[in-house]
Amino acid sequence: MGSGPRFSLYGMAELDLRGFKEKCIEAVLGDVLLYIGGILSVGRHDFKEDEEKFKRMGFNGVYPSETDLGSAINDLWNDLRTRGRVRRIC
Repeated sequence: MGSGPRFSLYGMAELDLRGFKEKCIEAVLGDVLLYIGGILSVGRHDFKEDEEKFKRMGFNGVYPSETDLGSAINDLWNDLRTRGRVRRIC
C-alpha cells in the first residue's frame, strides 16, 4: 500500500477507492499520507471537482493527468517534513 503517489490510468478511481482511507485506518496505519493523480474520472470533468471529491475521500494530494511526477514527490517530501518524519532531504 505505502504512502507514495498513486496514479490512475482508466478513470474509475472513485469507485476503486471508495472507503480506502477508512480501510487504512482499520488496518492501523494511522494518519497515512495518500496521493492520487492521473485519469481519475471517465469523460470530461472539471479537475477542481475531482480534486475536492478526492480530498473529501481522505487524499492529501490530488493531481491532474498532466502533472509531472516530480511535483507529487516534492509534495510528499514536504508533507513528510511537516509531520516530522523527514529531517533533511539530501
